[in-house]
Amino acid sequence: MKTKIFTFLVLTSFIVLSCKIDKENKEENNNSVPQKEVQKDSEVKIVIEAIVPKDDVFQIYYTEDGSPNCTEEQSVKAEIKGSEEPQKITFNIPEEVVMTYLRIDPGQNPDQGIMKFSRFTYEYFGKKFEIIGSDFFLYFSPTEHLKMDFNSATLTPTGKGENYDPVLYAQPPFAPELEKILVQ
Repeated sequence: MKTKIFTFLVLTSFIVLSCKIDKENKEENNNSVPQKEVQKDSEVKIVIEAIVPKDDVFQIYYTEDGSPNCTEEQSVKAEIKGSEEPQKITFNIPEEVVMTYLRIDPGQNPDQGIMKFSRFTYEYFGKKFEIIGSDFFLYFSPTEHLKMDFNSATLTPTGKGENYDPVLYAQPPFAPELEKILVQ
């Protein structure tokens, strides 16, 4: 009789403990911090290789309807650590975007130094369009806040204060190059 009672108590204890451990595991899983999703490299990207002497933020604006009417929602930013050495500034564009117009805002720092552009690359699912050196200015032209030197492929910020808004607008030769990549 004592053996039956002892067996009953052991089995009951085992069941109660198992349920409690199971409940704790479920609570632990529910309370855990969600894992950060690792952002993969996009198959659609723009890479600008340039010397940018001071810390800054570059921004790419794009549209899908061919118009120059850009919005903040259709933009990608890249933070830049200033350097006197060329660096690659990469903008991962959402893969579902079929870009038909592009605008580059090369910085927000009104104290930025002379920027030298050596390469512009647009990659679209393995296809590439590249612009080397001063040819960059055949495809993009600056606003009054940037002074362009075609021979040295440099841009010098000219505006200061609250109204500083440097912009590089895509020129007519750029659209056909985009189209070639999209239809290849």
